[in-house]
Amino acid sequence: MSETDPSTGRDHGPQPLDVVMQRWELSNAALVAAGAEEQLTHKQVQRARKGRQLTLRMMMKLTRIINELIASKLAEEDRGAFSPYLHRDLFTYAKGHDPGRADPNAALAPAGS
Repeated sequence: MSETDPSTGRDHGPQPLDVVMQRWELSNAALVAAGAEEQLTHKQVQRARKGRQLTLRMMMKLTRIINELIASKLAEEDRGAFSPYLHRDLFTYAKGHDPGRADPNAALAPAGS
């Protein structure tokens, strides 16, 4: 049995993180650049987007970076309306994930998404 075999439970398929990154027009490179102090790599971001199971610590790191990047893209008047994402919003295998929860920030996202 290989680690990439879905029966092992480590690959969870595309994650909500990927949808959020597309909606907010964030690239892997943008996350890596923003996470330079936290030593985030392109490989870690790609694995997170594709659904490879991460540790809670890595999920929290990515969530922090996503929230910082989105807040920096928002106009000053929209920052108060921004509801920071939680790790359970971005990863389907996180404890407390609600697949039916709508994105509270969808209205703030760029118009082209």
